[in-house]
Amino acid sequence: AMSPPGGLSFSTLQQPLRGTPIREGNLWYLSAEDQVDAVHFSLYVNGFFFRHEGVEVSISLSPFVLVRNCKFQSGYNATLTDVKIFKISLFAHSACYYFGVRSEDERWAEEERSRWVLDVSRAIRLVTQSLFPPFRITCEPLQGAPQTRRRLMAGYVVYHEDVSTASVVYFELQAHEKGMAKMLLYENSKCQVVVGEIPLHESAMCSE
Repeated sequence: AMSPPGGLSFSTLQQPLRGTPIREGNLWYLSAEDQVDAVHFSLYVNGFFFRHEGVEVSISLSPFVLVRNCKFQSGYNATLTDVKIFKISLFAHSACYYFGVRSEDERWAEEERSRWVLDVSRAIRLVTQSLFPPFRITCEPLQGAPQTRRRLMAGYVVYHEDVSTASVVYFELQAHEKGMAKMLLYENSKCQVVVGEIPLHESAMCSE
């Protein structure tokens, strides 16, 4: 069960985009199965912006955003056969944006898509890193905190509380005992205040 962490919390809702764009360019936006429109895409250090059909779309990034190449099944949409697509998934909001690069030169299109994916993922990584205090992953129990004696690994993580809030908590993976392992979440690295416990059974699933 989880209780409200006492550490650093931050909003995962829309934040103002900072500074000037670090990259801009023309992409194809897949707004529906049968609609592909050209848009001007601007990537910022903490988000992205584009305008579609007169509507401004401004999205700030968080640790719970994933960008990757994707490919639709053959026959999905004939107009997409020459478009190299990537998607930006916002897990906290159950939303996904699809963009594409189109060119007669297929190799160039694939390389350009890879550059966009790399640049967006770098921005996500910088946003994520900015949330953490300085620390190192540790595998040693902490003196004065007997509950850490079964520690396998510990360090800070970002915990997704709800659709609008995330917290930075200290996370500890503990060795199994009596057929069950567990993960403990502490307020900070002193491990004095437990704010959550997650049991791990053999049927537990862990995925990206």
